[in-house]
Amino acid sequence: MVTENRRDLRYRAQLVTTLTLGHDTREIVTDDVSFRGAYLRTDLVTGPRKLVRVSFLLPDHHEVSGHAMVVHVQQPGEDADGVMRQAGIGIEFFGEIRGRARWDAFIQELTKDPALRTG
Repeated sequence: MVTENRRDLRYRAQLVTTLTLGHDTREIVTDDVSFRGAYLRTDLVTGPRKLVRVSFLLPDHHEVSGHAMVVHVQQPGEDADGVMRQAGIGIEFFGEIRGRARWDAFIQELTKDPALRTG
């Protein structure tokens, strides 16, 4: 099962996110988040190991931004865990993240609600 290979637990959260790959910038939404990254709902055509720029708008209206590496590409349909997923990409933060302390505090708050845990 894929969840056994994950370093961090994931939590359901829909955050408005700006995603930039090359000259293509899109406003999209997260599906789930973790301390090290997020799953982004998008039909952006890319492959693993691509560097992207992301900017998340937290519920407290603060922005968290930086670079991330695409670590997973999901076509629409059932994933390896048998969960129906929209098309998207899994990203892992790469390098310095502006607002990292706010991100970590946001994820820490999500950990308090077991109903938000995925997988």
